[in-house]
Amino acid sequence: MLPVALSPSEWYNIEGVLCGSTTVLPNGQIFALCTVNTNIFSQFQCKDILVNISDPLLMEWVRYDGNPILYTPPGIGLKEHWDPSTVWTGPGGKHRMVMGSKRTKQDLYSFTIPLISRNTSCWMSHCIRFPIPICGNVLTFIRCQ
Repeated sequence: MLPVALSPSEWYNIEGVLCGSTTVLPNGQIFALCTVNTNIFSQFQCKDILVNISDPLLMEWVRYDGNPILYTPPGIGLKEHWDPSTVWTGPGGKHRMVMGSKRTKQDLYSFTIPLISRNTSCWMSHCIRFPIPICGNVLTFIRCQ
């Protein structure tokens, strides 16, 4: 059995790491984005960076100094912003990913929030939300600009 590569030890992840994804950028850099539970009853998104890209077991990681990189957006429940996707590079060299989200505990549907970044550490939403009624409920879709 392999040892744990990173254990929760900071205020922003002390209540555990929930889910995430790993990305290999065109320059070979490997990093992981993950949802963490904080000591202030909220979920944030953090970035961890692989130290040695030659290690076939990917065992040595460090936390990004600027963690957390994403906070729960306004209008979203504090524990309703999760599961960062793998990052891909789009036109103009901008990195893109999507996040799962839910506005309130009464929402029946989740939706994704597309995000754009130039450096994989500072993310911004560049999208428009629009509601679609479905059988008396409202499902929110988001279209990127």
